[in-house]
Formats: sequence, C-alpha cells, structure tokens
Amino acid sequence: MIDLLGLKLEHPVIVSAGPMGESKDSIQLMFQHGAAAVVTKTIAGIESKHNNIYSDGDMLFNKDGYSRKSTEEWYAYLKQNKESNVIPNIYGDTGERIIDIGTNVVSAGGKLLEICLSCGTRDQQPICFQVDYLQELCKKVRKAIDIPIVIKLMISNSSELNISMVKAIYESGIDGVSLSDSLPGIVLDKNSKKMFGGSGGVSGKFMKPLVLKALYDIRNIPITKIAYGGVYGGKDIDDYINYGATAVGVCSAILQNGNSKLTQIRDSYLEIQRGRNNVKI
Repeated sequence: MIDLLGLKLEHPVIVSAGPMGESKDSIQLMFQHGAAAVVTKTIAGIESKHNNIYSDGDMLFNKDGYSRKSTEEWYAYLKQNKESNVIPNIYGDTGERIIDIGTNVVSAGGKLLEICLSCGTRDQQPICFQVDYLQELCKKVRKAIDIPIVIKLMISNSSELNISMVKAIYESGIDGVSLSDSLPGIVLDKNSKKMFGGSGGVSGKFMKPLVLKALYDIRNIPITKIAYGGVYGGKDIDDYINYGATAVGVCSAILQNGNSKLTQIRDSYLEIQRGRNNVKI
C-alpha cells in the first residue's frame, strides 16, 4: 500500500487530469481498468471553447482546456464520492478564485487537492514560472485550505528554474508537486500544412527524459512528487519511482490506445515488482 499524502493507493499508477476525468462514468471506467486514483478534468468554471486533440505517432497535441462541467456539478459529484480515490484538479485566474474553488472542494469532501498553475493548452505564461508570485500565491492557498495540496507544474529546460519553483512551493508549506503538465507547442496539419488549432499542449513519449531530468534537479527538496509524462509501459512507471516519484500519472497513452492500455501499464509495472521481489540474493 502506498501513502500519497494520506490517500491510500494499492499501487502508484494513477490517471492524470484529462478527458478521462471529466464525468462520473469515465472516472469509473478508469478505476475498472486499474487506476489506483483518478485526477479530475480541471475544475475552473471557465468556458472551454476548444476541443482539439491531434495524435501523430507517439505525440499528442491538445487544446482541450478545462472541464465543461460547472463547479457546482463537481461539488455535487465529490459529495457523492467522498470515499473514492478521486483527486480534484482545480484552476483559478486569481488567488481568490483558487481559494474559493479549493475551499468548496474541501467542504464537498475532497481529501487531496491538485492545483494547476501551468496549463500548456491555454497559450498563456505559466504562473509557475513567476517564482515570487508563485510563492506568494502558495502561501495564501496554504493558509486557506487545510487538506494536502499538490501544485501541478510545467517543467523548464533550466535546472535553476525547476529548483526555484519547487523550493518556493516547499517553503510555502505546500505538500507536493506534480510534473509535468503538457508543454506548449504547435503542430501542422498533415494535408494542408497549416497550423492545427493554434498553440496548445504537446505530450507523449518525448516527455519522459525531460521529466526525469526535472526530478533529478529537485531530488534534494523533501517534498512529495508525482510524475506525469511519457508513460506508455510498466518500465516508465518503475523509472519514475526510482527517481523519487510517489505516484505516476498516465494520460496520453490512454487517449491514443484506449482504456485497456491503462490495464496493460499497471500489469506490466506489477510484473516488474513481482520479478524484483522474487530475486534471491
């Protein structure tokens, strides 16, 4: 059994925020296919005008944005599912809005909260890159919300910035970080060669070495870490755990290969663990 900031997990394989966490039925499907926990689609109460998802080989591009459900719909769902390992992911365009949604999530029975300060699909400067403001915001949120909090980040190619972000979060009293959100990029339509949907979030297998590097950067900061990015097999889970992650999220692989891919990833990881435990020294 794994303890993820008070949430008891049978194994470290979870589903990160995305379309699979948009409804009661889709969340239940993820549990049926082996998820130890499911992160919701981002709860923001902001209209999402785009629904573009484009897959090309091992790369996924999306402008999917936030949940299309209202905050009130989400609070009602959380009240009805207090005992399940559902992790609400929230966003607000101000600190006050984040606190408002977060405190309502707590009232609805949320046990662990993920706050997105990094969404790559919105063509905006990530809040997490503004380190002084990030720390100020995290202090306000920590003071107002009394359940464990994880801040979702977008990694940087700068080791110094990765360390600065996570150090600021840790020193503000936040319990954990999850990294990485999708990275900003554009893709071209195969036929027209025109830009597909504008700037959006890019994810896929290429993410894993970048996230491993970021985990290495922050290895000396004693904060709980959740890894997202490039998880397509059990070895990817194992590698992230070996580099300091407590839990590991899957998203793009499910969107590209179907729900059964989650089961395959979980089973592959558990097989690696069984093999390791059976080794005689």
